[in-house]
Amino acid sequence: MVGTKIKKGCANTPNFADNTIQNNCINQIYDYIPIDFIKCKVIGLGLDHFKQNMNLTEYESKKENKSKYLFYEKKNIKIKYFVDGGLITLSGSLHKYFNNGLHNHNQFTYKNYLEALKRLKNDFAVLPENLYIYTLEYGVNIKPPIKTKLILDNVLMHRHIETEIKINNFIGYYNQFKHDKYIIKVYDKAKQNKLKEDLLRFEIKETNWSEYRLKYGIETLADFNKSDKKIFVDKLLKKWEELIFYDPTIQGLDRWHKYSNVTFWRDGSKKQKSKHLKRLNHLIKTQSQNIKGQISNLILENIEGVQNSDLSKKRTCKLTGIDISNQRPDSSLLSHTGLKSLKDKNLKQYNFIKKAFLSTNWMTSPEQKQIKEIAHNIRSKYIYQKNHIDQNQLNLF
Repeated sequence: MVGTKIKKGCANTPNFADNTIQNNCINQIYDYIPIDFIKCKVIGLGLDHFKQNMNLTEYESKKENKSKYLFYEKKNIKIKYFVDGGLITLSGSLHKYFNNGLHNHNQFTYKNYLEALKRLKNDFAVLPENLYIYTLEYGVNIKPPIKTKLILDNVLMHRHIETEIKINNFIGYYNQFKHDKYIIKVYDKAKQNKLKEDLLRFEIKETNWSEYRLKYGIETLADFNKSDKKIFVDKLLKKWEELIFYDPTIQGLDRWHKYSNVTFWRDGSKKQKSKHLKRLNHLIKTQSQNIKGQISNLILENIEGVQNSDLSKKRTCKLTGIDISNQRPDSSLLSHTGLKSLKDKNLKQYNFIKKAFLSTNWMTSPEQKQIKEIAHNIRSKYIYQKNHIDQNQLNLF
């Protein structure tokens, strides 16, 4: 019952958090995350470099102000030379650039990205090491589990931030949450591009790159290319999880309708809002299809699907995301074999899985018995989730 204390660590139901962020605890290295818009300072190259480029035509800005500039533009990528100060920038959507400047609603794979970089070299004679990052945008295009409009109607706030820009007309349906160093965008990609099938876009625009320069040493696009993208994958998942989202598939909608009103979350003390948010999240996990959780999984699946060929072919457990490439070809969940291998190769990760899936009743049992129980609970949890979601869908539609 909602409002009662939730028991943790029960013998028959191990305390496992149903969210992709914790499922993504593995020491996975991500070579790539789908990039869209970038803005960089061009370093190591002067104006003459672009003036002499026969592929480019020089234009002069028509604005009569302090920001007067010359520019070169091709397929959504623009090079600007600011007359006062001599700053040169490159900006635009690499995704659109790959699609000849036409659109960015398809999947932008790692292979596509490398091709876009190759074209930058051919068209502009610019390399990743010439691009000092100011702004970078990354995200996914996913086919949502329910109608995109239903999702966007119920994305209310990000933490304490309300929608800064909200568009809902014939042009598109778009929500934006602006923070000091980044912007969260969630919108209807199908409506924007007049597509027949629903397509949800979720992305983060990093507007202040200083954290990544100082903490991770990522200054140029070349540095970014060599970096582990897990920090960006985790941030994308975390920011989605932090959204205040009212799941429209919650059972007994009338009773909990107050949670669907942004005014409710705007008012009240921080303590009260925290209490109600915990209740809402509990409702979503226990009395709905957990659309938010499904989208978290789709975000991660999308990112894994656009990696290089080696990673995209690697088999992972459908529930935990752990690598099960060493198990039988027909296995889809972490088994005895995978657990034993995990314990030998990555004890920290094994202990996380153990804590999540082994109840306290078995903590003093022999290792072989513990592994058997963990594998059993993983299988039970997966079957329960699958049947629960399928049954909800049947009842709802």
